[in-house]
Amino acid sequence: MLTAPLWAYVLGICCALGGGFTLRYWVNARKFNRRSPFGIEQFNGYSDKMASGFIETLGAILANLMIGAGLAIFLMLAARYLLTGLQ
Repeated sequence: MLTAPLWAYVLGICCALGGGFTLRYWVNARKFNRRSPFGIEQFNGYSDKMASGFIETLGAILANLMIGAGLAIFLMLAARYLLTGLQ
């Protein structure tokens, strides 16, 4: 049963969605800015390529999890109010 006040859920939804979309934007901006005018990715070395790929993969996974959590909280809250009525 949901026992927290409504503002706490709204704040959680906003933080999860805002953080997820911001992180997703940051990861995609890094990928875009690394490309040359000819569309070739440029790295200083092999270790930079491997580290960037690892960090961007983790960032993308975390961003998707945050967006999913925000949507799950929203759907849970919407279902509660649709089933029990607005209070």
